[in-house]
This record gives sequence, structure tokens and C-alpha cells, in this order.
Amino acid sequence: MLGLAALAVPAAVPAQVDFEVEFDASASVLTAGERELLTQHVQEAGRRWLQVIDHVEKATISIRLFVNDQPTASAASAVAGPAGLVVDGRTLYYEGAAYELLTGEDPNSFLEHDADFAVGLASATTSGSTPIRSIAWRRCLSTRSTR
Repeated sequence: MLGLAALAVPAAVPAQVDFEVEFDASASVLTAGERELLTQHVQEAGRRWLQVIDHVEKATISIRLFVNDQPTASAASAVAGPAGLVVDGRTLYYEGAAYELLTGEDPNSFLEHDADFAVGLASATTSGSTPIRSIAWRRCLSTRSTR
């Protein structure tokens, strides 16, 4: 219940964070409208993600969106960055995109993209209340800062 209350309170979101969405060749099956809708949903997920992170540094998060035949959508950072915490002798890590937002350091500067977002074709082309919005929000909100 506390988590839901925290989402209802708008947080100050720094203007210096950009979420860039690029489509790979597999997305050529999407219409321009579908691409725009997916871009809007991914960027909105990013804005909502920023609302639950305690501290955000200037960053550009590049997201590669591709289409496959999975039934929904999934996302993952390309790499991880150390959280600076050790528990039971094990180093804890943030997903790379979260690490970059928290520290301003890009742990995968050697790669083209910070994160990959796979979208199942059936869910990508659903009109109206798309499953993409809820899936992306849940995925992004599942990573929270412990600072």
C-alpha cells in the first residue's frame, strides 16, 4: 500500500534524462503509428521509473526495441554496475541503466545500447489499452534505488 501511495506523489524529474528509442531491423513489420505508440510507452515508462529512483544523474538511456514472437514483452539492461553493497560476501549490482541514472557513469559505454526491449508482435499491435504500457511500467518500476 505504501508503494502505491509513493507513486501517487509526483517526484521532481530532472529534465536532463533522455530515453532514446531505436528500432532494429525486426521492427520493420510495424507501422509508423505502432512505432510511435511503442516509443511513447517506453519513454513514459522511463519517466515513471525516474519518479521512484532516489537520486538521478544526467544521462541518456538508449533502448533498442526489437520484435519477436514472444506473447508479451521483456526488457533487460545490457550490463550491470556495482551497487557498492556486499551482502554475505557477494557484491550486489544494479542493472546498467539504473546504475547510469544513479551515478552518471555509463557502465557499457563500449556498447551501442543501454537496454534491449523485446516486444511480441501480437502485443505490439494491440490497439487501445495496450499491454505494452502496463508491462513496461511494471518492469521499470521493479528496479528501485536503495540509496
